[in-house]
Amino acid sequence: YDWAKIIDELLQELEIIAPNYEIYQIKLKWGGIRIYLGLKLENPNDYAPIQEEIYKIEKALFNKNLIY
Repeated sequence: YDWAKIIDELLQELEIIAPNYEIYQIKLKWGGIRIYLGLKLENPNDYAPIQEEIYKIEKALFNKNLIY
């Protein structure tokens, strides 16, 4: 997988869970990708699984060689 495909899959899942989400930033920072979203969820309990998925993606895409 490349970064774009992984992010695209996340955004496709968000379309189902939180169709009114907003992308604030997706950027390379401190050797990894950082994803900042605005979520408008009907059920606040839906936030934790989304945040966990974002954390897993950020951790999986970390590369210490990209720290500058």
